[in-house]
Amino acid sequence: MSTPLVSLMVLSWNGMAHLETCLSSVCAQTVSDREIILMDNGSTDGTKAWVEAHYPEVRVERVEQNLGVPGGVNHGLSCTRGRYVAILNNDIELDPNWLAESIRALEAFPDAGFTASRVRLFYQRDRLDTAGDMYFREGYPAKRGWLNVDGPVFDESVPVFGACAVAALYRRELLDEVGLLDVDFEAGLEDLDLSFRAQLHGYGCRYVPGAVLYHKLGATVGQGLSNPAHQLRMHRNLWLLRIKNLPWQLWLRYLPNMVMAELVVVYRSLRTGHAGVLLRARIDVIKRLRTTLAKRRAIQARRRISITELDRRISRGWFRHRVREKALEATVVIGGS
Repeated sequence: MSTPLVSLMVLSWNGMAHLETCLSSVCAQTVSDREIILMDNGSTDGTKAWVEAHYPEVRVERVEQNLGVPGGVNHGLSCTRGRYVAILNNDIELDPNWLAESIRALEAFPDAGFTASRVRLFYQRDRLDTAGDMYFREGYPAKRGWLNVDGPVFDESVPVFGACAVAALYRRELLDEVGLLDVDFEAGLEDLDLSFRAQLHGYGCRYVPGAVLYHKLGATVGQGLSNPAHQLRMHRNLWLLRIKNLPWQLWLRYLPNMVMAELVVVYRSLRTGHAGVLLRARIDVIKRLRTTLAKRRAIQARRRISITELDRRISRGWFRHRVREKALEATVVIGGS
């Protein structure tokens, strides 16, 4: 079998309601040298038979039991053959030029190992979900452009810290060298963890303004304070990500920022009645500490980027950024029917 230029891998678990929109847009991509794989992660809604009947171009890879998000993605990636590999959610709609623009960026910027997309909200199409991931000295990530009205300020292709894997394109060699998603993350920040490890290996990430798509935010996982299980995973995974990936030199440099941010988060959790979730997350981190430290030793031993360069790629001003985010979150209604 010939090796395609690119593999597009869509993860789905009981998401048949989203697949017509998603797969139609994937099949409409202008790049023809490709393979499309639907990774059926133990669905019980007839996904496999429906996709095979309606989208013969799509190859369905199925497992009988749900492997979780990272496990399902990793299994799907193991079935791909392309020189470039796209990880896609099932709750998206791609612009027809999304793939062509993403490939063009990787070919134009050889120092970039993966791309971040211009992700707009599906039901509020003038607003952004993300224009690349950021990581702050306070130890917290953020979505660049989150809930902002899209406009010219996001028209420039710039380096960013990471890519939201709702739709991202990776070089094959990056995945071979850095590894796949960490299954211990279950669901939440596993893509940022991959981005961090890629940065440590010296791979940059490029935001591609022409790589446009629309995302039904939270349709497959759920999010927010109304989902305590998701919040617990996020709080736990934030610490797993820090422990694994942040070099000790930057731990020392950022410690005052991280302590201040932690105090703010604890205070807010007490005010909102979610201190129990925060406590359970910290206990879970302690239980996983030995395994996490072993991963850290392996990751840091393979670091290629200098501390100075990594520090340059990590953002400043998380508190100001978070204030602006909270103001937008108070005024923008997310979701649809």
